[in-house]
Amino acid sequence: MGYKIGDLNIYLILGYSEFFNDFDSVNLNEFLNNIPSKLILEIIAHTDAQYHLSETKQNKQFEILNAWTSRFPYYIIEKINEKLHFFNKTNIIFFNNITSLKLTQHVLKYFNDSERTELTKEEELNLFKAYLYISEEWVSKYNKIKLPNLVTEENFIQVMLPMRIVYHDLFWHSDLIIQFIKSDYFFSFCEIDKNFKVYLEVFLKEMKISSWKDYLKHIIQIYVKNIQNISRPTAVIIETKDEKIFDFFNSLCLNNLDFEIDEDFIPLRNYPIIKLDEKKYLIINYNLFIDKIYNNLKYFFADLILKNECNFNDRRIKNRIDFLSLYSKNFSENKLFFPVFNYLFFRVNTKVKLNGNELLDLLGQGVPDYYMQIFNDVYIFEFKDISLSFKTKLSYDFEVIKDELINKFVHDKEGNATGIMQIINYLNRIVEGEFDKINNSSFKNLKFFPIIVVTDYSFNFTGINYFLNNLFREELKKHNIEKNLVVNDLIIINLNTLLKYQDMINGKSSLLLKSFKEYIYFIQDSKDFMKKVITFDDFFIEKFNKTHSKMPRKFIEIAKKYFPKTEKQILINK
Repeated sequence: MGYKIGDLNIYLILGYSEFFNDFDSVNLNEFLNNIPSKLILEIIAHTDAQYHLSETKQNKQFEILNAWTSRFPYYIIEKINEKLHFFNKTNIIFFNNITSLKLTQHVLKYFNDSERTELTKEEELNLFKAYLYISEEWVSKYNKIKLPNLVTEENFIQVMLPMRIVYHDLFWHSDLIIQFIKSDYFFSFCEIDKNFKVYLEVFLKEMKISSWKDYLKHIIQIYVKNIQNISRPTAVIIETKDEKIFDFFNSLCLNNLDFEIDEDFIPLRNYPIIKLDEKKYLIINYNLFIDKIYNNLKYFFADLILKNECNFNDRRIKNRIDFLSLYSKNFSENKLFFPVFNYLFFRVNTKVKLNGNELLDLLGQGVPDYYMQIFNDVYIFEFKDISLSFKTKLSYDFEVIKDELINKFVHDKEGNATGIMQIINYLNRIVEGEFDKINNSSFKNLKFFPIIVVTDYSFNFTGINYFLNNLFREELKKHNIEKNLVVNDLIIINLNTLLKYQDMINGKSSLLLKSFKEYIYFIQDSKDFMKKVITFDDFFIEKFNKTHSKMPRKFIEIAKKYFPKTEKQILINK
């Protein structure tokens, strides 16, 4: 299922039982046992490539469907057409990342060595059945979610959040440009930090490459080359005498010996290429391949660091959480969030504009990550480079998800303030006069805008801002803050949105600040419950995407360093 601003668009994923009546008496191995595994992987990867940038476009879905079904028996094609006619006004999805990745994992788990290069008509039909079977299998898990009798904002969130959040990152294509910008920030930081420089060396050794710039170049060159020829087979044939190129490709290849299925596709996320022959490689999934640029990089780094028993200063890094905490504190806050915000608000004529480090020097511990006053408006930014655990997402249980949201954004299990409670504490300090040395006006004359900046798209799902704002308003009442301060609704925004529109914001920051106010008015004034639960990101993108969707200058600057002019232009066009 998917959605658009101010309106719920339902995408119907069709399953096996829509066309066949024996779901309970068949299994995947019956369909796939005799089909060459390599051939299945190539067909699935090629199918994924076709809808990579247009998964929810009906014409693309039907174009792929026609290719799959061209040799099916007439009665099967008739049955498919009848079903399509029945769902005439519904957005139908046959092919999607989740089903494709689940099928890929099953094939790798039960891999056969057949070298046949063509399928029979019966095998083509069985492969289609297997695809539909997997779709029905994972979509049916939604059936245990209880549907309410009355549709309200709260009920909508309780139903839709568990349904959509589990594979939220795989429903839409990854943004290569934003990942490339963030990756350049990260690797540049690694070069100058004594601890992360060691981790970078471990990474480069694992990837069998001498430079992180070559790492990024190779990934993007492969992507650009293939995305231009998307209708062709997805296998990459390497024609070079440079053994280092083969070493690099091999370092990204999945070892399918003793392959174990993972609900979050961790093996495929870490190694999104399969080696088919000596010079022939298959990109399993473009989303996962692009995510090697940045999105999955920190987790891959964490696993390598644990495997190599690395230290931070003189202390051994104990687990993933330990590394991710160091990553957030040392890189993402200081070397990504602060520079980005300094650029965003560089031209703003402010009374006060301070990042967390500057506030720490002036006020001591317990300060926001960014604080800005323009006339009588005060913007308090809290940065959260955190993720919702996949175990929680996979629960399909709103109460479980709710508990982790409270843990991440109100207080953790030890009772320490997080997100919302941190902002409450800042507001209390302001009331107590502890911010007087930086506020140029009496706090009674100020209007406060609390904003949490996140990096995980899970927190930008429709309804989460609404849910967290309700918790925030409850805490304001508990602490009697509104007796002394005028505090606006809480806003959640993704750092990627700010990166995408950074030049527009830098040129005219008032557009962003004005949008904060317009968004608050929009959700408060609306009578439509769907409009009340939309995210700020959706609101902002809908407003500016058509008029301010230029390529970020930062990306163009980086691209010039890495690529020849012709390739850079292709990349920018894409």
